[in-house]
Amino acid sequence: MVVVTASPNPLLALHARAELVASLTVVEYVFAAADAGEAEQILADLAPEAVLRWDSDDERRTSELIAHVHSRY
Repeated sequence: MVVVTASPNPLLALHARAELVASLTVVEYVFAAADAGEAEQILADLAPEAVLRWDSDDERRTSELIAHVHSRY
C-alpha cells in the first residue's frame, strides 16, 4: 500500500503520480492524499504494521533531478 501526497514542487500532478506508482508490480493499493492531514487519516484508518516515510528523500531527489536538468541546458 502506498499513500501518495501532494508535493511542494511536483513534477507530475498528484493523480498522475498515483497512477505511476500503481503501475509498479510490488504495489497493490494506492491512495492519493491532498495533504499531510489526509495522509495521516488514511494511515490511522488502515492501521498498517509499519510505515515508511520518504518525504524528505523525495524532496531531495526532486531537487537533484531539477538541478541536473538545469545543468544540461
